[in-house]
Amino acid sequence: MRVFYDLRCLILPNLIKNCTFASQISKNQMTEELKNYIDRHQSLFWYTPKEKLHNISQAFLVETILNYGTMDEVKELFALMGTQNVAQVFRAAHGRMIGNYFPEIYHFFSIYFNRYAPRNS
Repeated sequence: MRVFYDLRCLILPNLIKNCTFASQISKNQMTEELKNYIDRHQSLFWYTPKEKLHNISQAFLVETILNYGTMDEVKELFALMGTQNVAQVFRAAHGRMIGNYFPEIYHFFSIYFNRYAPRNS
């Protein structure tokens, strides 16, 4: 049900309440702070060409930091993007995209976001 709601938000963000983040995902704007963050932690993106680092999606950024980053890097990401926004990007992963997360990481952050970034807030 949640995936269907997320898809409706991506397609009709102006018609459905609480879809402000869905429109941000589709725009996929990288702020200067996020670009600086990526530059500081580019060793985590070792398989991404340097010229394409600032063009990565927020989903890829969140996935990489949660999978490979230290707790300090995760906290910094939460401070830059907001815990609620990171949770929404994390929850937007469906199907094969969920498989990109290590099982332990997916389980931990599912519990974490359910506790600290509830869906109805």
